[in-house]
Amino acid sequence: MLRKHLFSSACAVAGILVATGAHAASDEIIVQARKRSETLDTIPVTGSAVGTQAIQDFGGFVDNYNLADFLTGVSVDPAGNPEFFVRGAGVGRIPTSDSATTQLRNGAETSGGFNGRAFFPIDLFDMQQIEVYRGPQGALYGRNAVGGVINVVNQRAKSSYGYSFLVDHGFQNESTRVEGVVNLPLGEKLAIRLGGIGQARDGQIDNEYLDRSADWDDYGGGRVALRAEFTDWLEANLMVDYFEEQFGLGYDELNGFVPPLAIGAGTVDPDGNPVSGTTSRFPLSGEIDKQAYDTASRGEEHIFNVNFQLDADFDWAKGSSITSFRKRDTWRIQDSEASYIGGFGTTAGCVTATGVVNMQCEAERFGETEIWTQELRLVSPDTGPLTWLLGTDYRHQDLPFAIFQHGFTPTVTMLQNYILMTNTTTDQAGFFGNLTYNVFDDFNVSGSLRYSVERKHYSQIRVANQAVNAALAMNLVPIDETNWYHFLNPSLSLSYKFPDRTLVYASWAQANRSGGFNTDDPTLIEQNTGQDVCPTEDCLRFDQESANTYEIGLKGRVFEDHSYAIAAYYTEYDDILVNASVPAMVAGYAVPFVDNLGDKAHIHGVETEINGRFRDAFGQGGRLSYSVGATFQEGAIDKVKAGVTTISDGVSLSRVPKWIINGNLSYRQPFPFLENTGLGLFVSSNFRWETGGLISQINPAIPRRDTIQRLNAKAGVEGDFEGQRWQLVGYMDNVLDLEYQTDRNSHSPNFDYATNNPVVVGLRLTVYGGGERGGE
Repeated sequence: MLRKHLFSSACAVAGILVATGAHAASDEIIVQARKRSETLDTIPVTGSAVGTQAIQDFGGFVDNYNLADFLTGVSVDPAGNPEFFVRGAGVGRIPTSDSATTQLRNGAETSGGFNGRAFFPIDLFDMQQIEVYRGPQGALYGRNAVGGVINVVNQRAKSSYGYSFLVDHGFQNESTRVEGVVNLPLGEKLAIRLGGIGQARDGQIDNEYLDRSADWDDYGGGRVALRAEFTDWLEANLMVDYFEEQFGLGYDELNGFVPPLAIGAGTVDPDGNPVSGTTSRFPLSGEIDKQAYDTASRGEEHIFNVNFQLDADFDWAKGSSITSFRKRDTWRIQDSEASYIGGFGTTAGCVTATGVVNMQCEAERFGETEIWTQELRLVSPDTGPLTWLLGTDYRHQDLPFAIFQHGFTPTVTMLQNYILMTNTTTDQAGFFGNLTYNVFDDFNVSGSLRYSVERKHYSQIRVANQAVNAALAMNLVPIDETNWYHFLNPSLSLSYKFPDRTLVYASWAQANRSGGFNTDDPTLIEQNTGQDVCPTEDCLRFDQESANTYEIGLKGRVFEDHSYAIAAYYTEYDDILVNASVPAMVAGYAVPFVDNLGDKAHIHGVETEINGRFRDAFGQGGRLSYSVGATFQEGAIDKVKAGVTTISDGVSLSRVPKWIINGNLSYRQPFPFLENTGLGLFVSSNFRWETGGLISQINPAIPRRDTIQRLNAKAGVEGDFEGQRWQLVGYMDNVLDLEYQTDRNSHSPNFDYATNNPVVVGLRLTVYGGGERGGE
């Protein structure tokens, strides 16, 4: 079976190559894929790296959506609780579960907690590069690196003076973004870097009832970076930043936990006109950009981040210490009845079988995330046939989370008005190492091994704000339990480099995702018609999942300026975590949960990436740079757990697009007839295409995802004069104005909707001076 899948994957690779042509690498980017300084095209690791010049040409990454558009084989769910999906790994929709793709910033883990599975604008600000390592990376990176690792690297303070600033205005959504950086040397051994960002956006979704925007977004933040060279062998880098954001939830308002409601007598639209019909859901007009709620769903984020790295270059090894602290506070309020005063209403409470009475039911969510990480490692010099790496790390994560639900009409059969307080504390320690041996000049054997132990403690208290009977009182039993997890993750690779620098490799790797606790037990809720009678942790617990991957790959260069990378893989899952839901309380309403419903599962696929540049393209003295990625993948749950009836053997893995194709193109040339003035023309575009894949493994009534197509374009002029570079660009996002399914986090077919990522036309001015010029 394995040979069959790898063979079919290899054939698909060949097909992709024929379709896309040869691929080549631009300037080499130094990465830390194996926790030592290397280039991706020389090591047996599948991944991508985006450098400074490409980031500057793109205009900076402002959110996870356009970040994923730029990366091969990476998808993102932007709504609700943003999350990355790599090789089918992901899908952890509850705050108490972990992401299956590890997110790092400057080598330290950042993911965790409610709404904390992806990056924030402050993380993506002033980036040097971004690195993606696809496939299980548990042997070196530890827990939750099942799909892979995404590492954002910010610019450190430099020894030369430099500055940059950016002003961006989008006309359709009335957005204005500003960024500024200044780098100052403070003598020969000390430098400081100061930066700040800000944005104000009105948005394009209207709440007609409140007469205000529903997707506005305002944020601001700043950063200080310091670098000190104590001696010629000891260097320290400190980075401290603060960020806060206030926003409307926009489309997320339609992604709540309410079913379609019956239209009662006297129901009117926001203008007071009578509404007829039996069931409906806002927006009544059918226009997704028009909404009507009496609660303005909105949220806030506050982030404080410290990263300190100490590097020592000994004669016999290089030592590194990375210390990081991240604190993030989150608050959200959402409308819980999907209506407005004077709108839907019949006889009873907000979310019951009979309808709504007061239309002021709300749910507030609070989260406080604290993450401490410490890593120590020693890396041998790259001399001799044998190189080694030894390291240890520790991670502490504290995740208090609360839900405050209020405004409901109390009933004797349901606990609707309550405060739920949970806290998940995780402590993880690991020891890892790597040995790499050059059997002979061109043949390399490399093995890594990591042992990790993890303690996860969970507590839960629910307080009722209404009268309860004996049955409802079971909801109020506190939970206070602890689980221990042990991981032993190996990896092994064989690689051979041909004289023309072509690298062929085969690898095997393992990784684990942590288990944990749900906030509600879905089985007992379903069995007892809305009554939660789970008095112990056994109802809430889910176990860890493991991934085992076999991979073959090929990397090489063509004519120096072009490179290609191809990989075919097959991944086996044990105890795969499935994001599921069950009906509860009323028809169509679902309680989300995570559980090991799948005993065995697999995913196989092919990834191809080509990139490079053409000098003197079109014979006009210009330069054309490009990168193209193509991913084919298929996955299924091969065997479900005994007794599981909600899914069956052979069902496809959810949120796994069958095809992902992305491309990025930029062209620049001197201005005609002004070649010696430093003036030039600049054109850039990027596109994304995804198709196929289930939304839900649990609910077959939900259709498959439709095709996502996005095309963005930029054009403008740029100049380069005496060390100062500037660029004035006009851009259009979503040029084709295509509509595609936005909600990938649905638990009911009633919650699916399609919309376009709105067309936005704008202008952007960027200026770089001194040492802030990007690479070629």
